[in-house]
Amino acid sequence: MLISAPIASEENKILSPVSGRMIDEDTILPADVLARVNYLNEILDQIRVEIGKPRNIQPEIDVTNVSPREVYFQALVMFRKADRLAFEWTKTKKIEPPLIPSSSIKPFHVFNNVNATIERISSIKELLKIPETSQEKIVDETSQPTDVFKTIVQVNRQINSLLTKKIQPTDVFIQVDLALNYTKALLAQFPEKVNIEKPGFVRKKSPSDVYKLLYENFKIIEQIFAMSNQKIMGLNIDKNNKSITTPGDVYAISLILVSELAYLHSGNRITSKRQSIKIISSDVFQHAEYLKRHLEALLIQLKKSQSNLVLNNAKY
Repeated sequence: MLISAPIASEENKILSPVSGRMIDEDTILPADVLARVNYLNEILDQIRVEIGKPRNIQPEIDVTNVSPREVYFQALVMFRKADRLAFEWTKTKKIEPPLIPSSSIKPFHVFNNVNATIERISSIKELLKIPETSQEKIVDETSQPTDVFKTIVQVNRQINSLLTKKIQPTDVFIQVDLALNYTKALLAQFPEKVNIEKPGFVRKKSPSDVYKLLYENFKIIEQIFAMSNQKIMGLNIDKNNKSITTPGDVYAISLILVSELAYLHSGNRITSKRQSIKIISSDVFQHAEYLKRHLEALLIQLKKSQSNLVLNNAKY
Protein backbone atom coordinates (compact mmCIF):
# COMPACT_ATOMS: atom_id res chain seq x y z
CA MET A 1 0.00 0.00 0.00
CA LEU A 2 1.30 3.47 -0.95
CA ILE A 3 0.97 6.40 1.44
CA SER A 4 1.07 9.99 0.22
CA ALA A 5 1.32 12.93 2.59
CA PRO A 6 2.61 16.53 2.66
CA ILE A 7 6.32 17.29 2.83
CA ALA A 8 7.75 16.79 6.31
CA SER A 9 6.98 19.46 8.86
CA GLU A 10 6.14 19.33 12.54
CA GLU A 11 2.49 20.08 11.80
CA ASN A 12 2.16 16.75 9.97
CA LYS A 13 2.01 13.46 11.82
CA ILE A 14 2.27 11.29 8.69
CA LEU A 15 5.36 12.48 6.92
CA SER A 16 6.24 11.76 3.31
CA PRO A 17 9.88 12.11 2.28
CA VAL A 18 10.95 15.61 1.31
CA SER A 19 12.06 14.04 -1.98
CA GLY A 20 8.40 13.52 -2.87
CA ARG A 21 8.76 9.76 -3.18
CA MET A 22 5.87 7.63 -2.02
CA ILE A 23 6.22 5.74 1.25
CA ASP A 24 6.59 2.23 -0.08
CA GLU A 25 8.85 -0.74 0.63
CA ASP A 26 10.38 -0.65 -2.86
CA THR A 27 10.56 3.14 -3.22
CA ILE A 28 12.22 4.61 -0.12
CA LEU A 29 15.97 5.21 -0.58
CA PRO A 30 18.77 5.63 1.96
CA ALA A 31 18.68 9.34 1.05
CA ASP A 32 15.09 9.55 2.32
CA VAL A 33 16.10 7.90 5.58
CA LEU A 34 19.11 10.20 6.01
CA ALA A 35 16.98 13.29 5.43
CA ARG A 36 14.53 12.04 8.05
CA VAL A 37 17.32 11.33 10.58
CA ASN A 38 18.71 14.84 10.01
CA TYR A 39 15.23 16.22 10.65
CA LEU A 40 15.05 14.22 13.89
CA ASN A 41 18.47 15.56 14.86
CA GLU A 42 17.22 19.15 14.44
CA ILE A 43 14.34 18.52 16.84
CA LEU A 44 16.72 16.85 19.28
CA ASP A 45 19.06 19.85 19.06
CA GLN A 46 16.22 22.23 19.88
CA ILE A 47 15.53 20.21 23.02
CA ARG A 48 19.23 20.12 23.87
CA VAL A 49 19.50 23.93 23.66
CA GLU A 50 16.27 24.43 25.62
CA ILE A 51 17.46 22.35 28.58
CA GLY A 52 21.03 23.65 28.43
CA LYS A 53 22.93 20.50 27.57
CA PRO A 54 26.19 20.40 25.52
CA ARG A 55 26.30 19.26 21.91
CA ASN A 56 27.88 15.89 21.19
CA ILE A 57 31.27 16.52 19.58
CA GLN A 58 32.54 12.95 19.22
CA PRO A 59 33.91 12.15 15.74
CA GLU A 60 31.88 9.91 13.47
CA ILE A 61 32.32 6.17 13.84
CA ASP A 62 34.57 4.66 11.16
CA VAL A 63 32.39 2.13 9.34
CA THR A 64 32.18 0.98 5.72
CA ASN A 65 29.87 -1.14 3.55
CA VAL A 66 26.97 -1.04 6.01
CA SER A 67 23.86 -2.96 4.96
CA PRO A 68 20.23 -1.92 5.55
CA ARG A 69 19.85 -4.65 8.19
CA GLU A 70 22.77 -3.20 10.15
CA VAL A 71 21.27 0.29 9.89
CA TYR A 72 17.93 -1.12 11.03
CA PHE A 73 19.28 -2.46 14.30
CA GLN A 74 21.14 0.78 15.01
CA ALA A 75 17.86 2.64 14.38
CA LEU A 76 16.13 0.25 16.78
CA VAL A 77 18.68 1.23 19.44
CA MET A 78 17.91 4.87 18.67
CA PHE A 79 14.20 4.30 19.14
CA ARG A 80 14.69 2.55 22.48
CA LYS A 81 16.92 5.32 23.80
CA ALA A 82 14.48 7.98 22.59
CA ASP A 83 11.66 6.08 24.25
CA ARG A 84 13.60 6.05 27.52
CA LEU A 85 14.29 9.79 27.23
CA ALA A 86 10.63 10.54 26.44
CA PHE A 87 9.51 8.51 29.44
CA GLU A 88 11.87 10.47 31.71
CA TRP A 89 10.21 13.72 30.63
CA THR A 90 6.59 12.87 29.89
CA LYS A 91 6.05 9.74 32.03
CA THR A 92 3.99 8.38 29.16
CA LYS A 93 3.98 4.63 28.70
CA LYS A 94 6.55 3.09 26.45
CA ILE A 95 5.42 2.24 22.96
CA GLU A 96 6.63 -0.71 20.98
CA PRO A 97 8.92 -0.06 17.99
CA PRO A 98 7.84 -1.23 14.53
CA LEU A 99 8.11 -5.01 14.28
CA ILE A 100 11.14 -6.54 12.61
CA PRO A 101 9.92 -7.32 9.09
CA SER A 102 9.42 -10.92 8.05
CA SER A 103 11.12 -10.25 4.71
CA SER A 104 14.57 -8.82 3.99
CA ILE A 105 15.21 -5.45 5.63
CA LYS A 106 15.16 -2.40 3.36
CA PRO A 107 15.57 1.37 3.89
CA PHE A 108 11.77 1.57 4.17
CA HIS A 109 11.86 -0.36 7.44
CA VAL A 110 14.54 1.92 8.84
CA PHE A 111 12.41 4.89 7.74
CA ASN A 112 9.53 3.58 9.87
CA ASN A 113 11.81 3.25 12.89
CA VAL A 114 13.00 6.82 12.49
CA ASN A 115 9.39 8.04 12.31
CA ALA A 116 8.57 6.19 15.53
CA THR A 117 11.60 7.85 17.15
CA ILE A 118 10.46 11.30 15.99
CA GLU A 119 7.09 10.68 17.61
CA ARG A 120 8.74 10.03 20.98
CA ILE A 121 11.21 12.91 20.77
CA SER A 122 8.48 15.33 19.62
CA SER A 123 6.50 14.56 22.77
CA ILE A 124 9.34 16.14 24.78
CA LYS A 125 9.38 19.21 22.53
CA GLU A 126 5.63 19.63 23.01
CA LEU A 127 5.98 19.32 26.78
CA LEU A 128 8.69 22.00 26.82
CA LYS A 129 6.55 24.22 24.52
CA ILE A 130 9.48 24.88 22.20
CA PRO A 131 8.18 27.24 19.48
CA GLU A 132 10.94 26.76 16.88
CA THR A 133 9.99 24.63 13.89
CA SER A 134 12.07 22.41 11.64
CA GLN A 135 11.90 21.57 7.96
CA GLU A 136 13.20 18.39 6.42
CA LYS A 137 15.89 19.09 3.83
CA ILE A 138 16.82 17.13 0.72
CA VAL A 139 20.14 15.26 0.88
CA ASP A 140 22.34 13.79 -1.82
CA GLU A 141 20.42 11.11 -3.72
CA THR A 142 23.52 8.93 -3.78
CA SER A 143 23.62 8.65 0.04
CA GLN A 144 24.28 5.10 1.19
CA PRO A 145 23.29 3.01 4.24
CA THR A 146 26.76 3.73 5.64
CA ASP A 147 25.94 7.47 5.73
CA VAL A 148 22.67 6.75 7.53
CA PHE A 149 24.41 4.47 10.06
CA LYS A 150 27.02 7.09 10.95
CA THR A 151 24.38 9.78 11.47
CA ILE A 152 22.20 7.52 13.62
CA VAL A 153 25.21 6.73 15.82
CA GLN A 154 25.71 10.47 16.35
CA VAL A 155 22.03 10.88 17.25
CA ASN A 156 22.34 8.01 19.70
CA ARG A 157 25.31 9.70 21.35
CA GLN A 158 23.36 12.95 21.69
CA ILE A 159 20.42 11.13 23.25
CA ASN A 160 22.84 9.46 25.67
CA SER A 161 23.99 12.88 26.86
CA LEU A 162 20.39 13.99 27.50
CA LEU A 163 19.35 10.94 29.51
CA THR A 164 19.09 11.33 33.27
CA LYS A 165 19.49 7.58 33.72
CA LYS A 166 22.68 6.95 31.79
CA ILE A 167 23.75 3.72 30.13
CA GLN A 168 25.29 1.55 32.83
CA PRO A 169 27.74 -1.40 32.76
CA THR A 170 24.73 -3.61 33.56
CA ASP A 171 23.14 -2.62 30.21
CA VAL A 172 26.31 -3.63 28.38
CA PHE A 173 26.66 -6.86 30.37
CA ILE A 174 23.18 -7.94 29.29
CA GLN A 175 24.06 -7.43 25.63
CA VAL A 176 27.38 -9.24 25.96
CA ASP A 177 25.53 -12.12 27.62
CA LEU A 178 23.05 -12.12 24.75
CA ALA A 179 25.91 -12.26 22.24
CA LEU A 180 27.37 -15.15 24.23
CA ASN A 181 24.07 -17.04 24.11
CA TYR A 182 23.86 -16.60 20.34
CA THR A 183 27.44 -17.85 19.98
CA LYS A 184 26.67 -20.91 22.11
CA ALA A 185 23.67 -21.64 19.88
CA LEU A 186 25.89 -21.39 16.79
CA LEU A 187 28.46 -23.71 18.38
CA ALA A 188 25.70 -26.23 19.00
CA GLN A 189 25.46 -26.76 15.22
CA PHE A 190 28.70 -28.74 15.38
CA PRO A 191 28.93 -32.30 16.75
CA GLU A 192 32.13 -31.70 18.72
CA LYS A 193 31.47 -30.49 22.25
CA VAL A 194 33.94 -27.92 23.54
CA ASN A 195 34.60 -27.01 27.15
CA ILE A 196 35.49 -23.35 27.55
CA GLU A 197 36.93 -22.17 30.83
CA LYS A 198 35.66 -18.88 32.19
CA PRO A 199 38.44 -16.28 32.47
CA GLY A 200 39.51 -14.85 35.79
CA PHE A 201 38.31 -11.52 37.13
CA VAL A 202 40.63 -8.57 36.47
CA ARG A 203 40.20 -5.43 38.55
CA LYS A 204 40.21 -1.76 37.51
CA LYS A 205 38.96 -2.16 33.96
CA SER A 206 37.52 0.94 32.30
CA PRO A 207 34.81 1.37 29.62
CA SER A 208 37.65 1.97 27.16
CA ASP A 209 39.15 -1.44 28.02
CA VAL A 210 35.79 -3.10 27.44
CA TYR A 211 35.30 -1.22 24.17
CA LYS A 212 38.64 -2.40 22.79
CA LEU A 213 37.94 -6.00 23.83
CA LEU A 214 34.52 -5.94 22.19
CA TYR A 215 36.20 -4.65 19.04
CA GLU A 216 38.49 -7.69 19.15
CA ASN A 217 35.33 -9.79 19.35
CA PHE A 218 33.98 -8.01 16.29
CA LYS A 219 37.13 -8.81 14.31
CA ILE A 220 36.62 -12.52 15.07
CA ILE A 221 33.00 -12.23 13.95
CA GLU A 222 34.30 -10.74 10.70
CA GLN A 223 36.28 -13.92 10.09
CA ILE A 224 33.24 -16.06 10.93
CA PHE A 225 31.16 -14.11 8.40
CA ALA A 226 33.85 -14.53 5.75
CA MET A 227 34.01 -18.30 6.32
CA SER A 228 30.21 -18.47 6.11
CA ASN A 229 30.13 -16.50 2.84
CA GLN A 230 28.17 -13.68 4.47
CA LYS A 231 28.69 -9.93 4.20
CA ILE A 232 29.40 -7.78 7.25
CA MET A 233 30.13 -4.08 7.59
CA GLY A 234 33.65 -2.82 8.17
CA LEU A 235 34.34 -1.32 11.61
CA ASN A 236 37.59 0.34 12.58
CA ILE A 237 38.71 1.96 15.82
CA ASP A 238 41.97 3.55 16.85
CA LYS A 239 43.10 1.24 19.63
CA ASN A 240 45.81 3.74 20.59
CA ASN A 241 43.33 6.54 21.09
CA LYS A 242 43.45 7.56 24.74
CA SER A 243 40.30 9.68 24.61
CA ILE A 244 37.45 8.84 26.94
CA THR A 245 35.07 6.13 25.77
CA THR A 246 31.59 6.51 27.22
CA PRO A 247 29.44 3.62 28.46
CA GLY A 248 27.07 4.61 25.64
CA ASP A 249 29.78 3.85 23.07
CA VAL A 250 30.48 0.49 24.72
CA TYR A 251 26.75 -0.26 24.65
CA ALA A 252 26.60 0.62 20.95
CA ILE A 253 29.37 -1.78 19.94
CA SER A 254 27.87 -4.53 22.12
CA LEU A 255 24.62 -4.14 20.20
CA ILE A 256 26.50 -4.38 16.91
CA LEU A 257 27.89 -7.74 18.05
CA VAL A 258 24.41 -8.94 19.02
CA SER A 259 22.82 -7.89 15.73
CA GLU A 260 25.53 -9.63 13.67
CA LEU A 261 25.34 -12.84 15.69
CA ALA A 262 21.54 -12.76 15.60
CA TYR A 263 21.77 -12.56 11.82
CA LEU A 264 24.03 -15.61 11.71
CA HIS A 265 21.66 -17.47 14.01
CA SER A 266 18.50 -16.35 12.18
CA GLY A 267 16.38 -18.68 14.25
CA ASN A 268 14.24 -18.27 17.34
CA ARG A 269 14.91 -15.14 19.34
CA ILE A 270 17.39 -15.66 22.17
CA THR A 271 17.15 -13.70 25.40
CA SER A 272 19.40 -12.77 28.30
CA LYS A 273 18.59 -12.71 31.99
CA ARG A 274 18.33 -9.41 33.84
CA GLN A 275 21.12 -8.88 36.34
CA SER A 276 20.04 -8.34 39.94
CA ILE A 277 23.56 -7.67 41.22
CA LYS A 278 25.66 -4.54 40.78
CA ILE A 279 27.82 -4.77 37.67
CA ILE A 280 31.05 -2.84 37.10
CA SER A 281 33.26 -2.52 34.01
CA SER A 282 35.54 -5.32 35.19
CA ASP A 283 32.56 -7.71 35.25
CA VAL A 284 31.70 -6.75 31.67
CA PHE A 285 35.35 -7.18 30.64
CA GLN A 286 35.43 -10.69 32.13
CA HIS A 287 32.21 -11.64 30.31
CA ALA A 288 33.48 -10.13 27.04
CA GLU A 289 36.64 -12.25 27.36
CA TYR A 290 34.43 -15.30 27.90
CA LEU A 291 32.52 -14.36 24.73
CA LYS A 292 35.80 -14.02 22.86
CA ARG A 293 36.82 -17.56 23.84
CA HIS A 294 33.52 -18.89 22.51
CA LEU A 295 33.89 -16.97 19.25
CA GLU A 296 37.41 -18.34 18.84
CA ALA A 297 36.04 -21.85 19.43
CA LEU A 298 33.34 -21.25 16.81
CA LEU A 299 35.96 -20.10 14.32
CA ILE A 300 38.02 -23.24 15.00
CA GLN A 301 34.96 -25.44 14.42
CA LEU A 302 34.27 -23.73 11.11
CA LYS A 303 37.85 -24.28 9.98
CA LYS A 304 37.78 -27.93 11.05
CA SER A 305 34.50 -28.70 9.34
CA GLN A 306 35.22 -26.56 6.27
CA SER A 307 31.50 -25.86 6.10
CA ASN A 308 29.29 -22.83 6.47
CA LEU A 309 26.99 -22.02 9.34
CA VAL A 310 23.41 -23.00 8.61
CA LEU A 311 21.26 -19.89 8.33
CA ASN A 312 17.74 -20.89 9.30
CA ASN A 313 16.09 -18.23 7.15
CA ALA A 314 16.79 -15.16 5.07
CA LYS A 315 14.88 -12.82 7.34
CA TYR A 316 17.56 -10.15 7.38
